[in-house]
Amino acid sequence: MPDFAEFFTTATGHLGGPPPYQERIAGTTFEDIPDTLILPTGSGRTETILSLWLWRIYSKEPGIPRRLVYCLPSGALTEHTAIKVKKWLWNLKLNRKVDIRFLAGGSEGYMSNINLGRECIIVGTQEVLLSGALNHMYGQRPGIWPIASALLNNDSMWVMDEARTMGAGLGTSLQLDAFRRACGTFGPSRSVWISAVKGPLGTKDNPEKNRRVLSIEDPAGDGARIRRIDLPTRDGRYTDTDAKKLLDLRGGGSMAVILNSVDRAQRLYSAVKGVQGQMRCVLVHPRFRADDRARLSREIHGINEDTNVVVISTQALESGTDLSVQTLVTELAPWPAMVNRIGRCRGADSSAYWIDIDGPYRPHNPVYDEMGGSRKVLEEIEGRAVPASTLPVSPGTDDIHGAISLQEVKKLYDTTQDIGGDPVDVSRFVGDDNPEALVFWSREGRRSRWNELCGMELGELRRFVSGHRGMCTCWDSKTMKWAEMGDDDAYPGMIARIEPSAGGYSQEMGLYTGYRGPVGEVFPQARQDRRSGRDVTLREHTQDVVDEADWILSGLGVGAEYSNAVRTAAQWHDVGKMHRIFQEFLGPNVEGTSDEIWAKSGRKEYDKDAKDRRDYERHGFRHEVASAMAFTAVHDGEEHDLAAYLVMSHHGIVRVVLRGPADVPGDMIAGVVHGEALSDRGYSVHEGVTVPAGIILDTSISGKGERRPWSARTSSLLDGHGPFRLSYLESILRKADWAASAKEDLAPDGKR
Repeated sequence: MPDFAEFFTTATGHLGGPPPYQERIAGTTFEDIPDTLILPTGSGRTETILSLWLWRIYSKEPGIPRRLVYCLPSGALTEHTAIKVKKWLWNLKLNRKVDIRFLAGGSEGYMSNINLGRECIIVGTQEVLLSGALNHMYGQRPGIWPIASALLNNDSMWVMDEARTMGAGLGTSLQLDAFRRACGTFGPSRSVWISAVKGPLGTKDNPEKNRRVLSIEDPAGDGARIRRIDLPTRDGRYTDTDAKKLLDLRGGGSMAVILNSVDRAQRLYSAVKGVQGQMRCVLVHPRFRADDRARLSREIHGINEDTNVVVISTQALESGTDLSVQTLVTELAPWPAMVNRIGRCRGADSSAYWIDIDGPYRPHNPVYDEMGGSRKVLEEIEGRAVPASTLPVSPGTDDIHGAISLQEVKKLYDTTQDIGGDPVDVSRFVGDDNPEALVFWSREGRRSRWNELCGMELGELRRFVSGHRGMCTCWDSKTMKWAEMGDDDAYPGMIARIEPSAGGYSQEMGLYTGYRGPVGEVFPQARQDRRSGRDVTLREHTQDVVDEADWILSGLGVGAEYSNAVRTAAQWHDVGKMHRIFQEFLGPNVEGTSDEIWAKSGRKEYDKDAKDRRDYERHGFRHEVASAMAFTAVHDGEEHDLAAYLVMSHHGIVRVVLRGPADVPGDMIAGVVHGEALSDRGYSVHEGVTVPAGIILDTSISGKGERRPWSARTSSLLDGHGPFRLSYLESILRKADWAASAKEDLAPDGKR
């Protein structure tokens, strides 16, 4: 059995070994891990990843979830945590065994290419991770949401860092933990909440009485001396005079100034640079692109009390970083945030100053409007040196908001409305009280990459769009094209494209709509010309998908009932391609004989120039809908509903509800005409599975006839299997389909 102390030292390089509380956690069984950890800022919270999860993977403890989901508060620098974790994995020689993803934007491939059977650490902020768990992940297209939900809810351990600053997201995290246990998941699931502030954590469905708590004292001894500072400016519009007064508080060593908004931090940074241009000054906030956030993470890494630097920041420094400073100045904030900020101030003779500003902390969320408790506590400890772990508990910190219901979680499982172009807003559940969109700068309309995205508040985006007509576009899911963006088109988590000449971003300031110069593009890696692949028959593709599904299932321990449903769905998932509409569409791109039934062609429509691309004869034809109708024509009992659902949902487009657009005939659904035959010939699609000739496609399954409506079938599946298991089974089939297609796209000589 390996030794935890040696493991910890090898991972971190800390020769002093692990803190006692981490050894205590590492020595417990997974079932006995505390549910709540009360840890002062600076006590090594990020390192709890080691004792809570990574140590157990390293020592091969049985029954450990494959994924660790490390959830940071909104605005935190995920890159800083990811850099540390990557170093640990490398030092432990686990970098080839354990994957890592950090979600600071939205790349469809970045979440969807996680291996279901491989250990993985996922680091992200609460609005991204919780929206993903609710099947509406910010920054990703709706077709990918079920895979993100599957990965985050099944076989996963969630760790909420600084839970008390999560707002409504705290209630949602507690409820989701209860619902995973109630509805069931594939693989074990656990949640742990970390906070610097003492107090109960519980909701109706996840009561506090069932929770194990571990609390430790601040190891740093004496804390910072707390003082109030009065500035002429009470509205956050900092001037050169304010900057000079703040800098005069710095007696030496490092100094951090933490403000409540990005625009205030940018304004003060400019003032400080104007007053003390030669001083090393770092601006840190969440609205930078990924490469710039990584640069900032490296720049603040290693800053301690003796470093000659001034860091001006927002809530980005409240958690997830190792920063310690000699002098701290912070605007008044809710008490959990104040405790974290004061905890950054360490060392002998350190001082923490607070600015009593007018106005609420976050004006869009009444939960945070009450800062009277913070003010009262600070006035009571004025002039005293108080360790962070002994700071008083402020009134009001026991309140839990945003308790989503199980019925609402199930409702969010349906993405029909979002795919139809009318997105559902989940910001009220994820603690995103000032919702953001994601923007990128590009001269061409194309899918964004995660490393070029930057957050922008919705109100700010609407004003920017209004002032830059014709220079901002968004994806129109109805026309499937980039379209000019209007003021009312902004919604939480969306992705908008901005012309670089419109300005709005600089490497030094980050997102700054006052910047008028051109914005440098983060060019995606050049795509190599795709080599001509090969034509693939329906029989061959089906065999490939079944083989891939069997391989995935073999490593997951999924029960026979579910494995059989996935395998059956793999056999039938593409039989809809036998339809005349699909075969005629594929025909011009196929070099093989016309007597065969084809699943894929070597030449792809999307590789052609836009002007040369063709569409189906019937616009909106969905082969997976034809596949599911054919399957239910042969297997229509309730015992086959799960396989039918997996067939229908294997592209993430048609899932819970089956209905046609209002502008097409009532007897046509997804390009399929009621009563028509799938094909006039039979076809052996897989060993032992022959699709009969003349199968009649019945669109009444949508709910317009006597057959059991599709929505009733899926509602029964949701109640019987739960949303988390269903999304997981969806993901298995989709990943099998992707893996098979990737192999089939190999050119005849075996090279891509």
